[in-house]
Amino acid sequence: MTPPLNPDLPSSWLIPGIYLSLDLSGAPPSVTTVPKRLLLVGHKTDGGIATLNTIVQLNGPGAALLWFGRGSEVLRLFNAARAQIGGGVADIYGIAVPEPVGGVQSNHLVTFVGNAKATGAIDLVVCGYRVPVSVGAGDSPDVVAASAVRAVRAVDALPVQPSSVGPTLWLTYRVRGRVGNDLPMIVNAPVELGVKASPGTIAFEGRATGAGAVALSIGAKTIQIELADGDTNEAIAARLAAELNRGANPCSAQASGAVVTLEYVRDRVVHRISIEIFGSTGLTARLGVGTVGEGVPQVGAALAQVGAQSAFPCWVSAFNDAAALGPMAEHIESQANGRIQKDQQLFVGSTDALAIAGRIPASPTPALTSSPRYAVAWCPDSPQQAYELAARTAARVCVEDFHPYNYNGEPLATRDGIPLLLPHPSARPDADELNAALRSYFLTPLVVDEQGSRLTILRDRTTANAADDRLWAWGTMRSLAFYRRDLAAFLRSRFSQKNIKLFGTPRTPRTVSLTSIRDAVFERVRSWDNADLFDGADDLKSAIQVAPNATTQGRVDIFVPCRPPRKLDQLSGVAALV
Repeated sequence: MTPPLNPDLPSSWLIPGIYLSLDLSGAPPSVTTVPKRLLLVGHKTDGGIATLNTIVQLNGPGAALLWFGRGSEVLRLFNAARAQIGGGVADIYGIAVPEPVGGVQSNHLVTFVGNAKATGAIDLVVCGYRVPVSVGAGDSPDVVAASAVRAVRAVDALPVQPSSVGPTLWLTYRVRGRVGNDLPMIVNAPVELGVKASPGTIAFEGRATGAGAVALSIGAKTIQIELADGDTNEAIAARLAAELNRGANPCSAQASGAVVTLEYVRDRVVHRISIEIFGSTGLTARLGVGTVGEGVPQVGAALAQVGAQSAFPCWVSAFNDAAALGPMAEHIESQANGRIQKDQQLFVGSTDALAIAGRIPASPTPALTSSPRYAVAWCPDSPQQAYELAARTAARVCVEDFHPYNYNGEPLATRDGIPLLLPHPSARPDADELNAALRSYFLTPLVVDEQGSRLTILRDRTTANAADDRLWAWGTMRSLAFYRRDLAAFLRSRFSQKNIKLFGTPRTPRTVSLTSIRDAVFERVRSWDNADLFDGADDLKSAIQVAPNATTQGRVDIFVPCRPPRKLDQLSGVAALV
C-alpha cells in the first residue's frame, strides 16, 4: 500500500529534513517536550516602552508593566495567566498591536444621586477589583464622584482613567477600540448611606405607531416589553421601568416622564448597555450611558513578526472581533502546514449573551469552525474581562505535559491579589444553554462549581465543527502536535546523514532500509503508548506505511496512524431495584 503524500511538500523543495503534515479529516485517520511558550496579543498604554508589533519576553509583572504600561491589555493578560499557573512555569511573551485607526475610546459612567446620610463606603468593583469609595455624612453627589475618582486612580491595574463632571464618575478606557466595551462594573451602595448610583438613562421620544417591542440589553441580559399602537413615550418609560423592577435584572429603574433612570443592583455586573425598537415606528430611544468604543486593530504587522519566531503553542488575543481573528487564524493555519510545521492554538473569550458569543467561531475568514486550533471561553456577565478568562485557559493548557489531558471540570485559579470573582447566580446559564453552547456554537463554557465556590471549565471544546468528535477536545490537537514534533526529532536523530538501500540489505550504519524506517516509526509510536499518550500501538502497527516517493529521489513517504486516548466525558447507565 502506498502511503499518502505530504501535500505541503512539493517535489521542488530540496532542503533536507523531516516534514510531517497533520491530517485532521478524522477516522480512520524520554519524549520530546513541547515548548511552554505563551503569546499575549493586545494593546500597550502610553507608559509602556515596548515598540509596537515587536515581541518581548516577560519575566515578571515588573517587566510586563515596564514594557506595556499601566492598565494595558498585555499587562492584564500577563497577570491573569500568571495567576493561573504561577511564575517561572512558562515562557510568556507579549506583543502590542497599534490602536485602531480612527477608533473611539469607550466611556462608562456612574452617576451618584442623593446626599449621604451617614459615613461609610460605596464599593465599586471594576474588572473584579474592589475599589472602596469613602463617603462622609452630608457629602453631596459631586463630592462622592470626586472621591470615586481618587479611589479608582489609586488602583494601578485598572484599564481605565477616571474623571468626574458634577455627580458623574467617568471611566474612560485607556485605548481606542471595541475591546473597551467589555468593562464589567458592579456598584454596591449601602442603603443606610442614602446614596444611589446609576449607569445612565434612557429617554423616549415620540409615540409608537404600530405594534412592536423595545429590547434593552444590559450585558448578557435582555429585557423586553411589548408596544401597542399609540403608546406614548411616558407610558413606555413607565412600562420599561416596571419590567426592570419586576425580575432578577442587572438594573432596577425609576421613570420620570419619558425618561428611565437605571440603577445598579447589588453584586450585578453592568456594562454594554444597548436598546433596540422593533416593529413600531415614530418612537426613538436615546441612551445616556457613556460612549461605545469603536474600531478593531490591524494585526498584520504583528503577525509578520510572530511568523519569524519559533512556534508559540498557545496564544491569547484580547480581541474577539472577526476582523482581528480572521488574520490570526489565516496565519496559524498557514504556519501549521506540512512544511513549516508550527502547531499553535489561539484562545479568546466572551462574556456576552450566548447568541452573540456564538457568532465568534463562524464569523472570521477563515472561520474558526473549520479547525480545532481555536477555543472560545464563554462566561456571560463575568466580573472579569473576557480576555482575562481566555488568558487563564490558555496558560493552563500551555503548561500541561500530558497532552491528551481531559480539562472537564478543571478549575481556574488565581493568586497574588489578581481577582477572579464568580458570576452572579442570576447570570449563570442553565443546562440547556450550556449544552447549546457546546453543541451548536462551539464554545467552552466556564461554570461555577457550587461546592468548591470556584470557576471551572465545564467541558473543553475547540471551535471545530467536525464530524469526528475527537477534534472537539483540546487534548486531541495537543496530542497531534506532540506526535509531529516528537516523531520528527526522533527520526532526525536516527536517520540524519544516512543513505537508503531500496533493493539491497544495509551492511553498515551509514545505510538504512524502508523496513528500518518503518520499525523506527513503530518504536516511537509504542513509546507514546507506554506513556498513555497513544491508544493501541500494536493494534495499528500494520497501518504504518513507508514507501519511496514516486517522483523525488531521496524522499521517503510515511503514513503514521494517530490515535490519542479519548476523553471520558460521560458515564451513562441505568439503576434499578433487583
